Amino acid sequence: NNPEAAALPPQSDMPPLMLEGEVDMAGRTVQIALGEGQFLTGRMYENPPLILEQGEIVSRLPGLLLVGASLDAWGDLPDRLRDVGYTVMAVDFSPAANVNAFTTALHVFSQSSTVNPGLMGTIGTGQGASLALAGCAADPLCDAAALIGPLDAETLFAGLPAYSPRPLFLAASRDDTTALETAQAVQQAAGDGTHLEIYEGGASGLQLAASQPALADLLVNELNVRNITVAQLDRSSTGERVGFSLALAQTGQNVQESTLLLEIEASMDTL
Repeated sequence: NNPEAAALPPQSDMPPLMLEGEVDMAGRTVQIALGEGQFLTGRMYENPPLILEQGEIVSRLPGLLLVGASLDAWGDLPDRLRDVGYTVMAVDFSPAANVNAFTTALHVFSQSSTVNPGLMGTIGTGQGASLALAGCAADPLCDAAALIGPLDAETLFAGLPAYSPRPLFLAASRDDTTALETAQAVQQAAGDGTHLEIYEGGASGLQLAASQPALADLLVNELNVRNITVAQLDRSSTGERVGFSLALAQTGQNVQESTLLLEIEASMDTL
């Protein structure tokens, strides 16, 4: 039995169906029902709950939906994004690469207990960039999009009016002529709120993300479309002294970390 599913109103999208084990740092497989017997397969990367004397605390973190590659092709990018404070879900859209499938996946993802539905973004690579922008254009639940090595200019231009004025991040290699020209044209058409990062070499799409480790850090800053404060109890906390790690992420700025120690009088129950 799935308590999340039981709590949903009639005709609602089902939450992801977990197919593998407990939450761990390696991600777990999920299935998303599209109806009429169709399913999408994805992999979810979540930060584990904090274990305290009084029980577990599950954090609802900003969600990132990854589009445009097979589940194994993303390498360590989902792990890096998860480690800086996101809940990440990579989805293989090959069975149904259309806007309805994207928006269904986005809404199902937003219903997860580890996702903050008010802070959702997507990263699309190659042809997946077109699906990511078209899906975001059709659904205001998506707050921001990053397009790496975009290829289909016509589809991207069609989605821009409905997507704007939400923030848009673009990345392309200088020698990947099609992607670079597409990204430059999209940046010009989108105007303010759009950032284009150009890298040397000819890596395309997901290859570009894999060959540029700093791109993950840049994505974190560009996708933080609102000021986000993530408060996490230190695992070394005790009943009398609680450590909080605060990560303050702001658009265009590096993540800043500081530690606050709070004295409490009796027990964790007073928090």
